[in-house]
Amino acid sequence: MTSFAFILGSLPLVVASGAGAASRHSIGVTVVGGMLAVTVLGVLLVPAFHVAVEWLAEWRRRPVSTGSPAGPESAAGSRS
Repeated sequence: MTSFAFILGSLPLVVASGAGAASRHSIGVTVVGGMLAVTVLGVLLVPAFHVAVEWLAEWRRRPVSTGSPAGPESAAGSRS
């Protein structure tokens, strides 16, 4: 919400007219475009990063398989 308020507050710079309007317009377009890009990327990338971290945590918690289907207990018992 704060970023949207900032974007809306910067819109008068984009539509400025009169003396010095060219510099206000260039600053306004840069600020509004940058904030829009960062807001959209933040909305998309933060949840995606969270999902990736959760997937990695689950992957690290999985037990390591030894190759035998019954597990390490059956391999140790078959030697005796």
